[in-house]
Amino acid sequence: MDRGLNLMHVIILGFAILSLIFLISGFATRGWIIYEMTIATTPGEVPYHDWQQHPEHKANLKFSITFGLWKGKACVMSKCTDLSYSQTAGIIFYDKVAHEFPWTRYKVVGTFSLILGILSMFFTLAHVRTNNCPSGVVTLITWTSTGGLFFYMVGKFAKVTENMNSEFTVFHYKYADANIDTDTPYSVVLIGLGCLAAFTTAFMVLVNVICCGQGKSRRVLRFGRTAATMSALSGTAAPTTTTSATSILRF
Repeated sequence: MDRGLNLMHVIILGFAILSLIFLISGFATRGWIIYEMTIATTPGEVPYHDWQQHPEHKANLKFSITFGLWKGKACVMSKCTDLSYSQTAGIIFYDKVAHEFPWTRYKVVGTFSLILGILSMFFTLAHVRTNNCPSGVVTLITWTSTGGLFFYMVGKFAKVTENMNSEFTVFHYKYADANIDTDTPYSVVLIGLGCLAAFTTAFMVLVNVICCGQGKSRRVLRFGRTAATMSALSGTAAPTTTTSATSILRF
């Protein structure tokens, strides 16, 4: 291996590790959907049964809602409760997202994508160690697939965040004058960075595979010239380049 290939290996490993860190962080954190809502009401007029006894009911109720792939969290003023998606919070704009959003689909896609990303890391290590063209092709395919699947999720959740205001405004009369603020879904941002690193890894592997193929072609040509020279010196017939190339490729 020459220095150029060694440097390429370092770059490939660096982006692969970076991608896996971002993907795992985004997958595990609870920041896929984040929003806050303030509803104007009179003291005692709180239509959400689980919070009727909350000691801090005021004219303006502030709700903070966060969702991960596995659990959600609902906060009213300073009181927060962790909830699974099989539970009912008694808060309409929590239950709507928890029960109507296709969480199971994205859990399956996210889990499969993360497993594929971990496998991609092993394929990357094997490719860097052997500098073998076939292993590079497998690594290229797995990283591209990982980035593509997670990018699909990024697009879906970005669209949910963008449409949050209109969805809730028409859902219940209480939301007509509600102030809804959607915060940056940091888990989606982390997954997006992981996708970018995954695609970069795939591109660098592609470059390395091309260089690997060109290197083999050069070795075939050098072998053919050397064999021809030695045959000429010994007075025997020179083997054809085609035969030499076939032997090298078989090896």
